[in-house]
Amino acid sequence: MLYQRERRRDEALKLFERFKKLNSEELAGGSFTVRKIYGTVGKYYMALDADALPLKPTEQTPSYRIVFSPETIRLPVTCEVWRWEKITVNMPGVAVADLDGDEDLDLVLCGAGADGKTQIWVNDGEGGFSPGALLTDHGVAPVVADVDNDGDVDLFVGRAGSDQLYLGDGAGHFRETSLSGTTAAEERFTACARLIDVDSDGDVDLFAARFGPDGMPAANALLNNNRDGTYTEIAPQLGIDLPRDPVTAVLWNDWDADRDIDLLFFSVHASPRLWVNDRAGAFRFFGAEHTGLTLPGAVSGTVGDYDGDGAADVVVFSGGRVRLFRNLGKGRF
Repeated sequence: MLYQRERRRDEALKLFERFKKLNSEELAGGSFTVRKIYGTVGKYYMALDADALPLKPTEQTPSYRIVFSPETIRLPVTCEVWRWEKITVNMPGVAVADLDGDEDLDLVLCGAGADGKTQIWVNDGEGGFSPGALLTDHGVAPVVADVDNDGDVDLFVGRAGSDQLYLGDGAGHFRETSLSGTTAAEERFTACARLIDVDSDGDVDLFAARFGPDGMPAANALLNNNRDGTYTEIAPQLGIDLPRDPVTAVLWNDWDADRDIDLLFFSVHASPRLWVNDRAGAFRFFGAEHTGLTLPGAVSGTVGDYDGDGAADVVVFSGGRVRLFRNLGKGRF
């Protein structure tokens, strides 16, 4: 109606078509279930993006402050530099979660030995760790989440070779489940793995930033969780396969505060790019001129609320430096 009153009928029709697409996705039980899971702010919200709406800031919960002890604990394991084809792996990957349900944090550590074994280290609750199950070799990027929605922590290991998914039973035991028939089964090098709900349907999907055996960029994989133990590749539809970009790290958050997951892609040779999720297959990319993240060559990063304002800030590791970017809102830092 607002566009109609201003005699901007063509723009109104585009938004109306978008409204119908989002609404049909929801009614059909597709990927867009924002009413039931995330809530909406009115009928126009389904057609317009967040920047065009007078949204009130979402209520944010300030993060707890974490204080580290100067005391260090050494694990009885040697993490070595190892090679796969033409790629050298210098740093071990690590994931942290309560894997056995005893209310303390255990470790998943990659890079043990010359063939990059992935092993669980069990926390005794008093700062001691004992070796647990050996899962696989050539592990690079472990990540944990509840993939099958059974309340237990599962484990996705990005590897040199084919990626592997392990389902947990809540007591510290894991069984490998098949990813055959997906791009995760291809012989690739996964530099970064993430378990994230990209399509806002209430379950986590499997993302892998990938290189070929020759060290050149390869298409990223995003496996949509079908909730029945099967997965469907959707990276090309969402524009995040990026086959020519050497993606080294991916950070996720709701960067534009519109109640869905957006992605920050870090690359070896270019400044980070922000992928803004508009749901139902719609998306936008923003570069450094919008985000303010003007630093090529980032190798890794993490997210945290350093100033306690409830907005996720970004720490980036680049060129031997650690840089902190404060979140200014709407995907700007």
